[in-house]
Amino acid sequence: MVKQCGYITWLLQIINKMTGRYRHKILKNLPMKEVLEAVYEQSEIFGMPVTEESAAYIASVTEGDVFYISQIFKTDYEQKDLSNKDCINEIILFETRTADKESGEIAEMWSEYLFDAISRINDKNGKMIVLYLAKQGKQEKTRKEIMDDLKLKISEKELEHKLDTFIQADILSYGSTRYDYKGLGDKFFEIILEECTRKRLILSI
Repeated sequence: MVKQCGYITWLLQIINKMTGRYRHKILKNLPMKEVLEAVYEQSEIFGMPVTEESAAYIASVTEGDVFYISQIFKTDYEQKDLSNKDCINEIILFETRTADKESGEIAEMWSEYLFDAISRINDKNGKMIVLYLAKQGKQEKTRKEIMDDLKLKISEKELEHKLDTFIQADILSYGSTRYDYKGLGDKFFEIILEECTRKRLILSI
């Protein structure tokens, strides 16, 4: 399984244009039983022991995302005691840090991807929309609520285009209907987005 990102979406769009209609299915995060199996498998592959408690914690904190699980084991962080919950938290902090010289692999992946996607709508409104919905977590918002809350001076059609672009880039997602929108609900992404915002890396694009 590969961490889903906008590059895959864009490749699928290209393939669709070349080959006509086809069916594809996006893989979701694994069920908890399979997540624990993945944790123990990574533990054996990398020779890094885990306890029953720490394995369950890794499975929970990554929300079943195998890319995050794998990166916790592959991290360049010097102290790698994955039997210790505090050390796991330190690894996560390292992996989501966007420092110039010591960025974690997760932070580098999301940062590069985020800059590329946001640069496709290089205006203040687009950036505000992403930040706004990301901060809402999994709470859904209609286009009218987004326009009212952000006091956007654009047409609903323009807003729909921006939202659809970010959905295609896998930075936002539809809610229960195609008229509702929400953030990814990805804690790692939200941490990195918040840090980039705090450092004004996103708003300066």
